[in-house]
Amino acid sequence: YDAVCGAVLNFFRDHLMGVESVESYLSRLTAREEPGQARITAAFQPGEAQPPTADQFVYVVQNYDREKIAGLCRQFDLDSPDHPILAGGDFTGLGYQMLQGGQTDKALEIFRMGTAAFPNSANAWDSYGEAYIAAGDNASALKYYRRALEILPQDSTINPALRDAIANNVPAVIERLQAALSEQSEGN
Repeated sequence: YDAVCGAVLNFFRDHLMGVESVESYLSRLTAREEPGQARITAAFQPGEAQPPTADQFVYVVQNYDREKIAGLCRQFDLDSPDHPILAGGDFTGLGYQMLQGGQTDKALEIFRMGTAAFPNSANAWDSYGEAYIAAGDNASALKYYRRALEILPQDSTINPALRDAIANNVPAVIERLQAALSEQSEGN
């Protein structure tokens, strides 16, 4: 008991003071055999990385490129609705912040993550469509606006004012997108 408590105390003192790394301390500790003391068996196993907090995630989005954001999402499975890093409205707000800042590529990634984390959110799909309009991809925008209308009746999380706005505005956006795509195909 005394040997274990002493080893733990020395470890924390040395490691927290930066005297030596965990690995070197443990290897030195397990190699020592002093007369009259039992040998301590110890091992170092790195802990699993934790997903970032919402604030840390926002920092990454604001300061790194789209690939870093996508990699972070893959690493922590942020596309899973059971583990979203942000609430639905936070994804939307962050996505629009990126759009307004002229960072369309980041906005697309944020909105994509929002639709993956909240696939039954008409607002998430509507916002994703809007980002594709900003990116100049009308075909993708049309697809996502249609998805927003498709799931709108079953979306129980949306407030009545936003529900009405999507129901009233999205059909006109879809019509404009279809006309633009039709003009493009006739021009080719």
